[in-house]
Amino acid sequence: MTGNVFAAAAIALAAGVTQADSPAVMPPAQYVLNGPLATGRAAGPDWAKSQPLYQAYPHDGWSQDYTAGSYFRRTEALLPALKEMGVGVVWLIPVHPRGPAPGAAPPPRIVPTAQFQSTSPYCVRDYYAVDPHWGTPDDLHHLIRQAHKLGMHVMMDMVLNHTSWGNPLLTQHTDFYKKDADGDIVQADGWRDVAQLDYGNRAVWDYMRDMLTHWVRDFDVDGFRMDAAGMIPQAFWQWLRPQLLAVKPVLLLAEDDSPRDYPAFDMTYDWSLQPLLWRLGRGGPDSPAATVLDVWLLGKARDFPPGAVPMNHLDNHDLNREDVLARYGDGYRAFSVLTATLPGRPMVYNGQEPYAPGDRPPMPIPDTPQKLRRARNYDFFRRLLNAYRQHPALQEGEFVKVPSGHDEAVYAFVRRRGRDQALVVLNLSARPQQATLQSDALPGRCREVFTDTRHDLTNNASLSLEPWAYRLYVK
Repeated sequence: MTGNVFAAAAIALAAGVTQADSPAVMPPAQYVLNGPLATGRAAGPDWAKSQPLYQAYPHDGWSQDYTAGSYFRRTEALLPALKEMGVGVVWLIPVHPRGPAPGAAPPPRIVPTAQFQSTSPYCVRDYYAVDPHWGTPDDLHHLIRQAHKLGMHVMMDMVLNHTSWGNPLLTQHTDFYKKDADGDIVQADGWRDVAQLDYGNRAVWDYMRDMLTHWVRDFDVDGFRMDAAGMIPQAFWQWLRPQLLAVKPVLLLAEDDSPRDYPAFDMTYDWSLQPLLWRLGRGGPDSPAATVLDVWLLGKARDFPPGAVPMNHLDNHDLNREDVLARYGDGYRAFSVLTATLPGRPMVYNGQEPYAPGDRPPMPIPDTPQKLRRARNYDFFRRLLNAYRQHPALQEGEFVKVPSGHDEAVYAFVRRRGRDQALVVLNLSARPQQATLQSDALPGRCREVFTDTRHDLTNNASLSLEPWAYRLYVK
């Protein structure tokens, strides 16, 4: 829910490095990351380390009959095709009833009626209930059981910072909420349709622990994406984590982009990668040099603790789909490769499967297994995400930057863990490039994932790359 705030800050962060001024911040031509961000021991439960994520969000282009209580059933029907595509964790939006209760009136002097009547799924009315708009509790149980039968996992979105103005807690536990000088409950910062919970009251901590435990114990949920995590005291998250893990080894994802989120969380958002790629995607003289990725990555490695796992992604529900995918230009697939090969864990947002540069909204989202398997990028993601699943080097391996002879345009690196290796070579420009890979870390005999061809790549290997080319070699 806080995505636009982070995205705006990330755009400002990314505004600087162009081909003209890149020498002032030139990173090393070669370097190795084998600690923070590229460690042999990533945070989180063991089951999650090889599992790409998939956000199933029905508001963005799914068929109209999703509004008739079939979100859970339709998502369940997609599971086999998603598993084939390489998805390991399906991330559900908040499943709770939304907004005010029917016929409820807004609190005086605080919220206009239009805001009070919000139907955002992040405007939670009842933490213990399932919204019939999405389906029944039995539907949700069945979805989770089927995912587990397929060896997949289900993560629920949770909104713990604030509630709907129609949440019964407002009358049953008014002390759970922050109040102004007049004693009125206050709105959450930035959102008028929700009321701000008060984590200065330890009873709120106990309530949230018990509620989350209910979903783990009674529904067998495998993890949580915690909305607006940075707006809640870190002391709460640190207190909560061991109590949830005592029930089950759940995966905890913070919708936040801060080193302080560790070790309470296993993963954090990365809000800074997308704006860099948007600028690279322009493909013109005002685009930054590809080495801006090194500046960014070295900064992340400096700031984050060992084992940190950023969630690498190009799109999510907080970004404006009407223009966000277009910003990647013809580099869309090359940038998608980065999300699964840079240190971290990849996430695909539903609707990326059929997208092609130049598409404009409304962009239909594959909402049946048949449509999903026929989608333009299904085979691309199938190869990419399964490579991530099958190669520990991409999950927890060290990162070795490889000079290409044209580092301003060609970005190349090796990920390796033990004998497992992966070489990534990307032409992040709109011009053909001839790359000469200068590193003893090259894998030798290997297979290119997207063409299924065999190669022998050693020091000074030469590659001809078309504009926006992407290559992923595995050993």
